[in-house]
Amino acid sequence: EDYRVLAFCKPDGSYGVGWIGGSFEDYATGGISAREACCQCGGGSTNTTEDQAASDDCALAIDGGGWILVRHNKGSGNWGSWNDNLTGIAESGVPADGSAAHDWTVPWNSTHKQFLFALADCSQWLITMPSEVNGMNYADEPRWILKSSDQDMPYQAKWHNRAENVEDPLVSVQDHDESGEYGSSAMLYGESYATSVEQKNAHGGANVYIRGSLPEDRVLLYAVSNTSNLTFMPGEDTMNSLVRMSDGNIIHRECSGCDGTHSDIFMVRDEMEGYSAYEDLIVNWRGDLGFGSA
Repeated sequence: EDYRVLAFCKPDGSYGVGWIGGSFEDYATGGISAREACCQCGGGSTNTTEDQAASDDCALAIDGGGWILVRHNKGSGNWGSWNDNLTGIAESGVPADGSAAHDWTVPWNSTHKQFLFALADCSQWLITMPSEVNGMNYADEPRWILKSSDQDMPYQAKWHNRAENVEDPLVSVQDHDESGEYGSSAMLYGESYATSVEQKNAHGGANVYIRGSLPEDRVLLYAVSNTSNLTFMPGEDTMNSLVRMSDGNIIHRECSGCDGTHSDIFMVRDEMEGYSAYEDLIVNWRGDLGFGSA
C-alpha cells in the first residue's frame, strides 16, 4: 500500500515518480521484493474494490493518462488544511480515492513533469507545469496552462501565489477573479481552508494528480501563426522545463503561416541536461526566421 500511495512503482514493475533510489530488491522483506508482493508493482493479488475505485476515476485517462492521484479535497466545506504550496511535503488524512468524503494528501517526488487539477467529476480540469504553479510568487498574473477542459491548446489564466497569503496558490481554468458562468472561475485548487468552494462542492470535490512521463516522446515547444505572432510562448523556466520533458529529446516548433519548409520543424538534442532552449531558440536565433526576436 505504501508503494502505491507514495508512487514508488508502476503496474508494469518499473519504478514510479516517487522512487527513492536503489532497487526494489534492496528493500525486500524475507527475500520478497515489491515486484513480487505488491499488485501496484506488478505482483501480489488484485484488490477488486481498489481497482474499481481507480477505474471510476475519470481523470486518469485525461490527455493519454499516466496520472497519479496525490491530493484530494472533499466535496464539502473549505479547501484542505495543508499549506505546502504544492511542493508535495504535506501528509494528511487517510489516502483513499478521488471521491472520498474526507480530505487527504500524500507526499510526492518534486521531479514530476506535470500537474493535473480536476474537479471530481472531470467537468473542469487543466494541465500545467510545476514551475507555472509554484516556481515564484505572483499576484493576478498570467500563468501558462498546457491544456484544459476549455481549450486544447496552451493559453494563459491569471492566478495567485502570494507569499503572504496562506491560501495560495489559487489555480483556476480561467482568470481567478473572473465572474460569470464559471463561478470562482472554475477554481480547481486552494490551500489552508480557502473559501472559494462553489465549484469544488458542486462537483464532488477536487483532485491533484502528477505524472513523471508523457504519453508521447515529444512536446510542443512553442507555436506561431506567422513569424511575428506567437500563439504559445512560455517564459524561460517553463520553456526549458518543457524541453526537458521530452523523453526522445525532440523539440517541436509549429508555424502555420510559414513556408512549407518552416511550418513544422523538429530538432533532436543529444543531451537535455542543463540545456537552455530559451537561450538558443529565443535569444540567439534570428527573429526573421520565426524562432524569436533578435
